[in-house]
Amino acid sequence: MGATRLKPPTGNGSTPWTALDLKNNWVNLNIEAGDRAEYRKTDFTNVHVRGMFKDGITTPSTNIATLPEGFRPLKHLAFITLSNDLLGRVDIKANGVIKVQIGDSAFIFMDMKFLII
Repeated sequence: MGATRLKPPTGNGSTPWTALDLKNNWVNLNIEAGDRAEYRKTDFTNVHVRGMFKDGITTPSTNIATLPEGFRPLKHLAFITLSNDLLGRVDIKANGVIKVQIGDSAFIFMDMKFLII
């Protein structure tokens, strides 16, 4: 038997921006200014997560949100972020959970891109 050939995907694979469902008291900093926490695929293999949020629980490993299947990294990733004008850290686990590791509840700014292949 011959090998099955897969059809290449059609289109460019990008998706519209989708709001993150924020957890543990985190809220968007200023939706009107375009600071909404959100995610999208920019093509078939790249995911972009961005936004500014505030007022949440900052205990290390606190869940901020969870990315749906198809938008999750293959392994645990750590990102440097800006938090109340200081450096912070936000992690995205392979199960899609986004966690604050270092940050201040005044605000956290994130702009993270990663591959999902």
